Amino acid sequence: MKPLRSVTVWIALDDSTPENGCLQVLPGSHQTRTLYQHRRDDRSELTLNQVLDDKRLAGVEPRPVSLEAGQISIHDLFLVHGSDANHSGRRRAGMTYRYMPTTSHFDHDWAGEMTRTMGTTDMTQRPLFLMWGVDQSGKNDFSRGHQVYKHSWYHAFSQQKAARQKT
Repeated sequence: MKPLRSVTVWIALDDSTPENGCLQVLPGSHQTRTLYQHRRDDRSELTLNQVLDDKRLAGVEPRPVSLEAGQISIHDLFLVHGSDANHSGRRRAGMTYRYMPTTSHFDHDWAGEMTRTMGTTDMTQRPLFLMWGVDQSGKNDFSRGHQVYKHSWYHAFSQQKAARQKT
């Protein structure tokens, strides 16, 4: 994304506690507006295969962000965050929404390069939704990725809903 401007909203669908690997943040890490160095780590217990590898943050203790189901966490993209593995036996599900201004461009091709070089989650087909206004960057592709819904539960649900409305 260029320029880097984004806010993340994480909605807890289940209680999220230190015992089941809740979100952890490095308080104040967003204030320098720095993307800290990461390295690839392909251990199977990691959801994302990226770990922080920046000596500038050595010794900074993460703070847990415990949430009850239905509560939300909102944070800036520069806030260093992550979570531990869930070894509790209790589910820790959440839903993530990311919002960027229309002046930013989500570059799907660059996302593909990151997948190839760093093994990050493939976001080459990530759908974008224009929530308000116009695409001021003039570069965002709002058609890419939406076809995946044709083969998902969402599409089936939408089809059933449309059929019910006709009767």
